Amino acid sequence: MKILLLSLSILIFPPSIFASSVLPSLNLCQDEAISGALKQKIATSFNTFTGSNTEVLEQFYSPSINYQDPISSIQGLENVKKLLTRTYKNVQSLRYSFFDFICESNKISASYELTIQIVSLNGNKPYLVKGTSVFHFDENGLVTKHRDYFDLGSMVYEKHPLTGSTIRAIKAALAK
Repeated sequence: MKILLLSLSILIFPPSIFASSVLPSLNLCQDEAISGALKQKIATSFNTFTGSNTEVLEQFYSPSINYQDPISSIQGLENVKKLLTRTYKNVQSLRYSFFDFICESNKISASYELTIQIVSLNGNKPYLVKGTSVFHFDENGLVTKHRDYFDLGSMVYEKHPLTGSTIRAIKAALAK
């Protein structure tokens, strides 16, 4: 019966970006097609959001999203839209590369390397930030909880003209 349900779920819920389909109430990670589609949805959403196309966020996050990163903790899709729109204002370019996906029940953890170029940081040159995100999906394939882990120092403070040399000197002294 379980195999039949999984086979039916592949036919009924093809591996797409799940813009509006409802997933069956089962472990999302048991079905490779569904978990693969969710992994693709993560990469596609992060690499297509530009700061102004908030419909990407509407297709990725649930209205009750709980979003947390080293800088902020936000509840609700409208608040996440405002935060990310404001955050992306100084971004000139970015590209996420996701790898090491771990899928368990309704959660997917993904490590990433972000190549980013931000106005006034790192001499306006692109640089690399490494991190990991944990996503909790609902039965509709939308993210209800997103926790992002990255080194804020390496992303911002070390790249800023006023704080960069001080932070690097402190890190070098601590490494001795």
